[in-house]
Amino acid sequence: LKSQGRPVDANIELWHTPSYIPTKFRVYTEDGLLRPVNAIIETPKHPKTVAVYNVATTDFPFDASVANTGLGTAYDSLADVDPEHVQGGRITSYTFGA
Repeated sequence: LKSQGRPVDANIELWHTPSYIPTKFRVYTEDGLLRPVNAIIETPKHPKTVAVYNVATTDFPFDASVANTGLGTAYDSLADVDPEHVQGGRITSYTFGA
């Protein structure tokens, strides 16, 4: 998660089968350009969904990238992924491995 120097305030949820009980993360950084939020979340082999919630106002959008790393490293896998602009109040979900 990164921004153009604005605060980033987000809830991130990992939903995975078989019960779809979420694992929740709350992240905040005052300057998303100087201090972006990077996370590597290991998941079970079941289908899963990662949801990114921008809980800030519409004045504080950020860019989010989520990728399935497969057997490679997370940073190598994210190198070719374009971030998606997440406006304040918007919910963005990424499903992979289904």
